[in-house]
Amino acid sequence: MKHILKSILGLAIILIASQSFAEFREGQNAILVNFGFTRGGMALGLDYEHAYERTYSLGGYFRMYPDSTSPAAAGVTTAGAFIRPHFNRQSWDFYLSPGFGFISYDPGGAASSETLIGPSFATGLLYEIKPTISFGCELMGLYSWFGEEDYRGFVSEEFMAKFRFIF
Repeated sequence: MKHILKSILGLAIILIASQSFAEFREGQNAILVNFGFTRGGMALGLDYEHAYERTYSLGGYFRMYPDSTSPAAAGVTTAGAFIRPHFNRQSWDFYLSPGFGFISYDPGGAASSETLIGPSFATGLLYEIKPTISFGCELMGLYSWFGEEDYRGFVSEEFMAKFRFIF
């Protein structure tokens, strides 16, 4: 995953140096549909964001990662809020997205589910194919600060495809 993050950051630096055209404009709303695969199967997610200025938006996220028994993988469901600074260049939108939310963590087996609370951090890159439709990818990490002591710290990391619909 580190090489993917380095590639995204390298592309972002190149995009920041280029001329600006596309942007998520103040007052617009967007729904982002996320999908990817984990050891447990297909992972799904949904984001909502509202652009307060042309450079940042506020919103919320919801993600579901299924559990698996072979090989053992925990099931995770999370929901929370984020602030998302946007760096728009030409048809590209690079963003950073720190957030905070609740995590339902199901370690599988005989262990019971735990409710955790903590930060999230995502980086994403979207390409605008129409003024209202973009697609790209996002790398998101989830962390636990509050909850069962055995599960504090890093919880999960995922790399998902994203589609953004602006309205």
